[in-house]
Amino acid sequence: MPAIRFIVSTHSSARDRNGNCYHFATITSTETGNRLAIDDMGGPDNAMSLIDKHLNLWGYPAVYSVNRTLPGRQWQALRGTLFPKKGETLYEHNLTREMLWKLERTDEA
Repeated sequence: MPAIRFIVSTHSSARDRNGNCYHFATITSTETGNRLAIDDMGGPDNAMSLIDKHLNLWGYPAVYSVNRTLPGRQWQALRGTLFPKKGETLYEHNLTREMLWKLERTDEA
């Protein structure tokens, strides 16, 4: 069995009074520890769909996926640590194949 290459961790907020929930995700390379944080995911499985779209690894044992639902304030606090500046936020529609491949690179070339 191949080793796990990526850990996809999706964090969802508990539903609010109107029934809405919000999501962000991190994609981490197990080889280098490099991580991408993606804000405003459209759903809890969108990060895995991005891996499939860009790397064709959906359902592949090399990708481990975790979904967590957190109370609203906990979710907001964790989100605030990952996305401290609005101008530097990565959204799912901006993610590219090259960004994912770069996670596994140890050199800065």
